[in-house]
Amino acid sequence: MESEKTYRSYAKNGKTFRDASALHGLNTEMLAHLKKHKGHYKDMGISAAAMDSMTDHLVGWNTAFERHKDNLQKSIGKVIPDSIRFAVEAGSNKGAFPKKAAHRLITKCLCGDPARLEHNGHTYALVGIGDQCWFAENLTTALYANGDSIPHVSDNTAWKTLATGAWAHYGNDGAKGVTYGKLYNWYAVGAARGLCPKGWHVPKQQEWFALLNSIDATVDNPTAFSFIGWNAGSKMKTQGTRHWESPNLGATNESGFSALPGGQVGHKGTFEDIAVKGLWWSSSERDKKEAWYYGTISYSTYPMKESAAKFRGFSVRCIKD
Repeated sequence: MESEKTYRSYAKNGKTFRDASALHGLNTEMLAHLKKHKGHYKDMGISAAAMDSMTDHLVGWNTAFERHKDNLQKSIGKVIPDSIRFAVEAGSNKGAFPKKAAHRLITKCLCGDPARLEHNGHTYALVGIGDQCWFAENLTTALYANGDSIPHVSDNTAWKTLATGAWAHYGNDGAKGVTYGKLYNWYAVGAARGLCPKGWHVPKQQEWFALLNSIDATVDNPTAFSFIGWNAGSKMKTQGTRHWESPNLGATNESGFSALPGGQVGHKGTFEDIAVKGLWWSSSERDKKEAWYYGTISYSTYPMKESAAKFRGFSVRCIKD
């Protein structure tokens, strides 16, 4: 089919995205941006020929879209050309294109518009990071994806003996649950019934690596653990000390991940580290007893990756399938 052939020709060196209509809108916004900020790009050393090439690329895609919209929307591969991402990222790095606007465009393309998802009575903010769409806040559901209830376990001693799914609010305080979401053991994460909404899942360690690498290229080893990279943690944490214990080192939330320090149910079954650590399960097991988790810390710019006993309680983020 000619339309699919045209579409796939853009996919060879492009980044995978999910919605052709959103990409069409992004292209249109980018064309307006390139026209408005042509002088800025010239100052950055981008040649007129390169600018013309990017413009032609965007115009060509939009022309193909307008002619073949229905077929493109149904096609398997949906892409955003590298030239667009270069224009967005180069512009945001040099001040020609504000970072918030770049985030909005990328989130719109990855996650849809508006970038929100209603699930079990709560509306979650979404954020596009790299080539992924993530929840921008912690999961707070008390139901599995199939509608079954996840047991609420408030007894700390009981947590150490659990081998089935459970959740708790930090300190058994519902007000903290409103702010930080729920803490889940890994058995809830690994349940076949699914913890995240349909079309979403708890990220595997490879997906966590892709997230961190897109935020900070010094996170370059997918098998590394403990403190990894240099400053992805800073770019993930919300700013200030309203929720984080001082000094909340380097926090900018530049990525839009909006990490909060929800603490944990620790290895003794007790609540620990509120305001100090934000910790999130992956769906990847290290062995029969432990699974991998990721975190950010108030006193560090580094992100962390460690493994923990599956009965422990951490926050959960969901990623789009």
